[in-house]
Amino acid sequence: MKNLLNLKKYWLILISFTLIFSVIGFIASVVQTPKYESTVQLLVIQKYGDQFDAFTAKRSAETVAETLSSVVYTSSFMRQVIAAPIGINDNFPKELKERKQAWKKEINARLLEGGNFQIIVSDKDRDQAEKIAYGIAYIFVTNGSEYHGGGQQVEIKMVEKPITSTKPVSPNIYLNTILGFVAGLFTSIGIVFLLPEKTEQKKIKFKEDKTKHQYKKVTSTVPNNLPIAKKQEKVDNKKGYTGEEYSESKVDEWVKTGRFNK
Repeated sequence: MKNLLNLKKYWLILISFTLIFSVIGFIASVVQTPKYESTVQLLVIQKYGDQFDAFTAKRSAETVAETLSSVVYTSSFMRQVIAAPIGINDNFPKELKERKQAWKKEINARLLEGGNFQIIVSDKDRDQAEKIAYGIAYIFVTNGSEYHGGGQQVEIKMVEKPITSTKPVSPNIYLNTILGFVAGLFTSIGIVFLLPEKTEQKKIKFKEDKTKHQYKKVTSTVPNNLPIAKKQEKVDNKKGYTGEEYSESKVDEWVKTGRFNK
């Protein structure tokens, strides 16, 4: 119940942080370069007869598919894809290391069951993404034996032509804005729950410090040389003063004149 009251009390913090994080998520999405995706699906077929049964052929096809999925990231395979008669624009960096890194960012291989695997290409140019997907499928279908070593016993087919998105798939503006909204909401709730506790601790510490300061101020006014007053009390009592009267009047006078400091 107390936490709910705190949320109501600090509603401005909740709204502020939620809006700020949502705007950050939106802006971060807008400034990024939009990219399209093109996905092509390939199938590895392991022929079987006297040498292989169906189960062994399936396992062999899955092994070949795994090998081809790793080959797709290599520089030699990249050169063959770009050189394929598909019309791919070679807009990758010229330096070998940067060129390979840029290729890896655009290509994603995904293994499926039964010797199937997908190649997902992402690029800021929709046509370029689709052409690269076609080029990868073309090289595997026509020159796949260079990479799997199975000869005529292994065949690679394109079972799904490249499917290309009509709209950019990244960045996802709506998703990033929602994630920013959720992050801001939870952050503000955490601050609201911790704020009253810290404020209360500061109040307690302030009261303790104030009490200590007052205690020091009071004790510092008490004179340390009271024995002198007692000694004078005996001498002046002869004049008729009582000890109580003399102590009160003289001590007050000494405090005012600063006699205790001598």
